[in-house]
Amino acid sequence: MLKGRAEEAIRTSGVPYTIVRPGGLRDEPGPSGGFDPVVVRPRGWYGLGPGARGPEGTVSRQQIADLCVEGSVSSASLNQTVEVVTAVGADVRGTEELFAEI
Repeated sequence: MLKGRAEEAIRTSGVPYTIVRPGGLRDEPGPSGGFDPVVVRPRGWYGLGPGARGPEGTVSRQQIADLCVEGSVSSASLNQTVEVVTAVGADVRGTEELFAEI
């Protein structure tokens, strides 16, 4: 619950933010043998609370790092809380497009 309170404090602070909630983290490529496309959904989509794993997939640490770096300069990511996993067969999208869909 501590993470939830911290997120809420950030959201109500008036400071620009982007909160990224990854699904289950992994070091290696996904089940298909490669890095499957990233899927970004609004807060609560996968039910990823603190310490939870998304039922729809996992995501590599490298993909989360890339998304955070690219999202830090994306106006579409401003004041967003997103849940992130990968999905076999999902469309490949750029960071700006991923955040703009939210």
